[in-house]
Amino acid sequence: MAFTPADVALHWWRGEDIPSGTPDPLNWDDNIDSWRLQATGSEIPTYDATAINSLPGLDFDGSDDNLVTTTAKLITGTIGVACVANANTNASEAWVGLTTSASIPSFGATTRLYPSPYASATDTYYYNGTGVKTYRHKPVLPTTTDLVLSTVAGPLALGYWSNGATDVFTSGTGTVSPAAFADSMYAHVANMRSDYRWNGPICEIVIWNETYLGERMYIEGFLADKYGITLQASHPFFAAPPTSAPGSGSAAVDPIGGGLIP
Repeated sequence: MAFTPADVALHWWRGEDIPSGTPDPLNWDDNIDSWRLQATGSEIPTYDATAINSLPGLDFDGSDDNLVTTTAKLITGTIGVACVANANTNASEAWVGLTTSASIPSFGATTRLYPSPYASATDTYYYNGTGVKTYRHKPVLPTTTDLVLSTVAGPLALGYWSNGATDVFTSGTGTVSPAAFADSMYAHVANMRSDYRWNGPICEIVIWNETYLGERMYIEGFLADKYGITLQASHPFFAAPPTSAPGSGSAAVDPIGGGLIP
């Protein structure tokens, strides 16, 4: 039986579950436990039936389009977040993150997992609400390129990857590794800050607990195969998607790779 994110994920928003047309509110329900992402009024992104690889997605305008879950969920341990997306522009954009606030986060005292490329300056990647365990990076995403974007943060790992390749951290502050999550958090899409909005389509989102059996790579392999995206050549699922769940012998993987900060 082939691997799917449901084998390891806490939450999985599938592209095929996005409501078509222009419903208001737009409700995109998690396939695993119905955690609902919602947008209303002018914040509703545009439905695109053929966003990436002729599969459906939501096209965010880079201005006010965004989604946020209607409730908070308890998030614990080491957390991974992945999505399939394509950036129309590569500066000041944030895709999918988690925060204890239902409103658009600021740099205030909220715990958050905040992956964001930022072309002109370093930006906060992970923040635990007390001013410590912060790491900064300055990656720049390619434009008009279909991407599998992944983030992992926890006691032993802090990293983010595009198409399975680790992006380089250019500077850091605070301690070198983030703490485990233990917070009731909201999921945000395209609105991690009011001035950092995603511009382009987002098609699929997965959140999981990374237990160092290779969950991140399995999810990347599944998403890349589904959306016709080429992973880096050294990725264990570069040539073919995973065929069984992590730990069952389908691949021997380093679950963190170059993203591990010792």
